[in-house]
Amino acid sequence: MCFTRQKRAYFMHETQHQKAEPRANTPLRTKETLRRTPQDPASLIDIAELSKRLGIPRNTLYDWVAFGRIPYLKLGKLIRFEPKAIEDWIALHRAPSKENSVKRA
Repeated sequence: MCFTRQKRAYFMHETQHQKAEPRANTPLRTKETLRRTPQDPASLIDIAELSKRLGIPRNTLYDWVAFGRIPYLKLGKLIRFEPKAIEDWIALHRAPSKENSVKRA
């Protein structure tokens, strides 16, 4: 078993004992969002390119896709990403800056 599968197996085992709560910030994958077609198929990016852009390992992206943590398109066996959807996802998960944070007394 490869290391990634071990991590997935551990994560799945860990989450089976916890209550499943919907995440407030994560958009749900519905039939409409899964079946929609991209505006410009030539603009889609693959795992390797997104990995370079975000500066994270490819295996991390595969894990996020498997757990539905990042928006993606599945074209047959291929996994592709829409740049606009990724930009929106990054904006949604951006940590607040120190200027906007509440000061504690």
